[in-house]
Amino acid sequence: MEKIFNPEQAAEVLSVTKQTIRKWLREGLLTGVKLDGKSWRVTESDINEFIKRNRETTNDARLFESLIDFDLINQCKQSDMNIYEYCKQNINADIYHFFTGISENEAAELNKKFLVYVKLNYNSIPTNE
Repeated sequence: MEKIFNPEQAAEVLSVTKQTIRKWLREGLLTGVKLDGKSWRVTESDINEFIKRNRETTNDARLFESLIDFDLINQCKQSDMNIYEYCKQNINADIYHFFTGISENEAAELNKKFLVYVKLNYNSIPTNE
C-alpha cells in the first residue's frame, strides 16, 4: 500500500515548510487530493514525481528555507521591514559564494532566485505582529 502524507509530513520529506507545500499544491506544482474541501493529502508517488520534475527547484527551496529562520524574521521586525525588503538589502551573492564555494556568477544567479522565492512565499507575512 502506498504511503499518504499530509502537508506537514510532505514538508518534512521535501525539507521545506508546510506553507510551501500548500502553495505548491494550490498552484498545481505538486499533485495532491483535497479532502473535505480543506485538508490536503499527497501520495509518495506524487512526491517522487515532483522531485523528478523539480530537482533544482527542490534543492534551491531547501537552501532558501535554511536561510529563512526565526533570527532572520526577528531582524526584519527590528528593522521594521518586510522579509523581502530585508533580504534584498542584506542577503547577497557573497553569502552563497562563501558557504557553497560556487562561482560568483552562479552565486549571483542563486541570489536572484532566492529573492524571487522570498517574494513569492514570504512577502505577505507581516513582520510586526
